[in-house]
Amino acid sequence: MSLQLVAVYLYLGIFRLSQVPYLFFQKDLKKFLLQKQFLLNPREISEISGIEVVMSSLRAVQYDPQNPCGRNIDIFLQARVKGIFPSSYYQWIYEDRKGVETWDKELCMIPVEDLPVCRGRFTASRIRKLSSFKKKYKKELNEIFCFTKKNGPVCSADIKDKTGKKALDVLWKNGDIVVSHRKNGIKYYDLASKVYGDDFNWNENTEINKEQIVRRIKSVGVLPCPAVGTGWLGVGISREITPLLNELIKEEKVYKIKIKDTDQAYVINSDDLKLLNNIHKISFSKKMSFLPPLDNLLWDREMIKDIFGFTYKFEAYTPDKNRKYGHYVLPILYGLDFIGRIEPMLNNVNRVLEIKGLWMEENFQWNKNSKLKFETYLRYFKKYIGAQEVKWLCKKY
Repeated sequence: MSLQLVAVYLYLGIFRLSQVPYLFFQKDLKKFLLQKQFLLNPREISEISGIEVVMSSLRAVQYDPQNPCGRNIDIFLQARVKGIFPSSYYQWIYEDRKGVETWDKELCMIPVEDLPVCRGRFTASRIRKLSSFKKKYKKELNEIFCFTKKNGPVCSADIKDKTGKKALDVLWKNGDIVVSHRKNGIKYYDLASKVYGDDFNWNENTEINKEQIVRRIKSVGVLPCPAVGTGWLGVGISREITPLLNELIKEEKVYKIKIKDTDQAYVINSDDLKLLNNIHKISFSKKMSFLPPLDNLLWDREMIKDIFGFTYKFEAYTPDKNRKYGHYVLPILYGLDFIGRIEPMLNNVNRVLEIKGLWMEENFQWNKNSKLKFETYLRYFKKYIGAQEVKWLCKKY
């Protein structure tokens, strides 16, 4: 092989650095991930201060509009923070203005200071679509911008024609306007200066950088190395990430780790290596938690299968006939393990929390203690969602 070709391969990250991965037991890596995700001893923090602690640590939570029992961000927070209800995060993001909506992994809520790192990290296809629309509809974009400047905050319902509605969305994705607030999930837009002040930094970062990689690892705890899998979505593709990841490893800002007797390597931020080394010293009591389909812990499904032995698929966008479980099914976490899935749905007419399905893992057996923990958590979940009672539409145990 020629020296020139070797140089190209090194640049592309095809040759990996030879750092020997640190080896850990599977149980310790589980505990570490759950500790990082505020799920090892869940709901020890509370209310708006608890929301701020979670967001400051994990840096991003994915938003999804579906709302059968709270939206993704609501279910994410209730699993970690006690004393909250659907939309409790509104105070943090829309009143205190400590957060902002933008594209990160997908549409996410992030701390406002992270915006310069995330802005502009669109896929090539999305950039082409935005550029094409901006070129074709310059007049309409200017009209909608002026309309928003004069009348903001505005929502898509305030604009009558289809092109104008699309222009409003493009202005937001382009950074010309921001989400001022939401009402029943609907976005209301206004100028960034009116919402966040004249000093608001809406810088656009179109190039992948090492800060982004460290930040994404922080949002999960560990991620696969080489940089493949859905956990890296929104940061870049593997050939973009890998050279920078290798630099971070060389600089000892990131370390490779492995579960003993397995092949898959992961990367962990250097700040967290001490925690992982000492995770066996942290005690916990087994509790139940329902996690949302797009929980940070589940961002890389293959990784969760490897570490937890749990296979999960979000089937909301799968045709009914092809679903194995249900439309909006939540993984059930108990202690260090995923023990099953549940499909709760709030009936908004009579405020009844309906349980449409319950599927347990084959290796899990109910006992007196696990049933007690389940019932205790279900009462908590009922209170969080504002239901009057729970109705089982399937077999209970």
